[in-house]
Amino acid sequence: MDRSSLPALRGLLEKSEQTLRRAEDFFRLFVLESAEHLLAQMCQKTQAEDCLTLFEEYLLECDPRVFPKETLSVHIALEICRLATERGINLPFFKTELLPPPADLCYVKSRFTETLIPLLEEEHAIYYAEDFEDACIKASEGTRQGCLLPYMGEDRLPLQGVARLIDEYDLKKCRYFHVDSGDQDCVYLLLSAHLRPEKDADHMEIMAASGRKMIEAVLALCEKQQLLSDLPAPLRGVHDPASRSDTHFCRFTLQGSREDLSLFYGVLRLCLPESTICGLYDRVELIE
Repeated sequence: MDRSSLPALRGLLEKSEQTLRRAEDFFRLFVLESAEHLLAQMCQKTQAEDCLTLFEEYLLECDPRVFPKETLSVHIALEICRLATERGINLPFFKTELLPPPADLCYVKSRFTETLIPLLEEEHAIYYAEDFEDACIKASEGTRQGCLLPYMGEDRLPLQGVARLIDEYDLKKCRYFHVDSGDQDCVYLLLSAHLRPEKDADHMEIMAASGRKMIEAVLALCEKQQLLSDLPAPLRGVHDPASRSDTHFCRFTLQGSREDLSLFYGVLRLCLPESTICGLYDRVELIE
């Protein structure tokens, strides 16, 4: 390469960097203005569905050739939630029912659960259940506020029968216990029919149903907001898992402060409206 051309190339690089910075500044400005506009309209709504409709209709009017819809969606949603939180505005889609931690629970008696039960007796009334399904039924119907079930063994894979019961009875994770006593190394879950988190709960598990691009955009934003995320189950397509436009179903877990999780719950409601929270819990390590 002729060394005389280096100054010209350097000049092109500087112009490219300036253009990129201007594009980024324009994107941030567009996101902020869009969020202010939508927030003003959402403040006049009383139903979450009306806010979601406003959000979706606005994005349909945006040209996807300028900004990808998924990228634009998650950034505008985050800015709406951030502004609302700063200004003390409780938007309809922010609301989710949280009850106090379970005061009583049931469990299936075994030599393994006996390791954990003494640690729970000070805070809970403890009752027996005939089997795992009976425990789930009692929690689901409200006979007991919660139930304690084994969930993972040493291989850290969910116990299929228990995982099926949790889904079948729509139970929510309230606490996660890792027990390593020498005799056993496994995970137990405290479950309830409602979200009953401890005050220190810093894990939120979500069941999502959406296009793959949107789910990936949400997870990418989580990382930028310093929320740890994992995807314990691969994205599963209805027809072709490789298709990014099909509806996919997956669970993922976010870890962060309660304030950050609450803020991001609004983003999930806007960007993944079919998503549901299936756990809001803390993790307890009981290792001898």
